[in-house]
Amino acid sequence: MKREDVQKVLSPKFKLVRIEQELTQDEMSRILGISKKSLIQIEKGRILASWTVLVAFVALFNESALLKQTLGERNPVELIQSVGRTSIRLDIDRSSTYFHQFWETIDERKGLQLQRHHFFKHYRIIDQGLITHFRSTDIDETQNIFLDLIKKRWP
Repeated sequence: MKREDVQKVLSPKFKLVRIEQELTQDEMSRILGISKKSLIQIEKGRILASWTVLVAFVALFNESALLKQTLGERNPVELIQSVGRTSIRLDIDRSSTYFHQFWETIDERKGLQLQRHHFFKHYRIIDQGLITHFRSTDIDETQNIFLDLIKKRWP
């Protein structure tokens, strides 16, 4: 998934999230740091939100039920990180925050799973404790890291 794909998916949700959060257009535009005119254009589908505005939108409204439902993610910020950076190597252990039904296991070896997200076509490597070790939009890179982790951690 590319930035443009995320923009196309999320820009139409601005108005719905604003209503869900019980905000006026003035309040929402102030929170996002954009003009009311720009917000109206996004809400009416005349323009897509810029990547910077989308990052702010997801960061500030990541607890929105509508946003979570749209992305199929408990933590939409991680998806934005994954797409924004193309790949993220996670050297610290953290619990997985995704709903499991959105992930398909492609490969499983020595306690690690290589998974693909059904909707957004990004990949992750998790262990049996559901700790995410790596995520990327590039399958080749993810497979290489998967093999590397197996060799380093479980020779």
